[in-house]
Amino acid sequence: MNSNWFKLVMKMTKVEYGKNLLLKGVPIIFNKGGAKLKIGENVTIKSSFLSNLVGLYSRTIIVTRAPGAEIEIGDKEIKGMLNPRPFMSKKPRRYILECLDNIYRKIWRKVVLVTQGSMQYLTEKQFEENYNNLIQKIECKLVCCSPVYVDPAIYTEQTDLNYQKANEFLREVSKSKNQKVKFIDLYSRQKDIVGKYGWGEIYYADHFHPNAKGYNLIAQDIATAILNWENNN
Repeated sequence: MNSNWFKLVMKMTKVEYGKNLLLKGVPIIFNKGGAKLKIGENVTIKSSFLSNLVGLYSRTIIVTRAPGAEIEIGDKEIKGMLNPRPFMSKKPRRYILECLDNIYRKIWRKVVLVTQGSMQYLTEKQFEENYNNLIQKIECKLVCCSPVYVDPAIYTEQTDLNYQKANEFLREVSKSKNQKVKFIDLYSRQKDIVGKYGWGEIYYADHFHPNAKGYNLIAQDIATAILNWENNN
């Protein structure tokens, strides 16, 4: 028995949940004020209506009991290059190849989940530690470019937020090691151009890959930053 009507109760207590959440039986899911309860996409939660001490039946109860408590369930998902393509070609031959590529990606997503158990992203702390260790090992000067700007409407607001956090970290590294590391903020420049002239000015239709003009601007920004850095040192 499905009990998706319980989602109304979940919304009242500000439980966050993703697409395709399926509730079976009568699970008790409650979020206390000031706490956080988040359920990811494609999650199924099963619960028996009754429970007993023998364990023949079991009711599922998920509750944050105090302000500041956090519970997150699900979203162990592979993203990035193993996601299906957000755009497909209009040319028949290429469209067929891209459909086959999407099937290949879906298969490998399942393989990685079975063998690894979760997404392949580094945490912010791991990223910062690895980056700082790399800088310590390299003796020459480093030019550090920010991630490029991509469309949050297609590649999610969280991706954009992750890029902003990475940029801030890289900028701080550059400030603390200004004789060794030069930071080039491609993200802000590209975002500014898109805001003024639209995506088609420097990006292809996927709003991810720069077009010829976009790559020329990236090359100019990098070359200018390196020459100015050399002249000032």
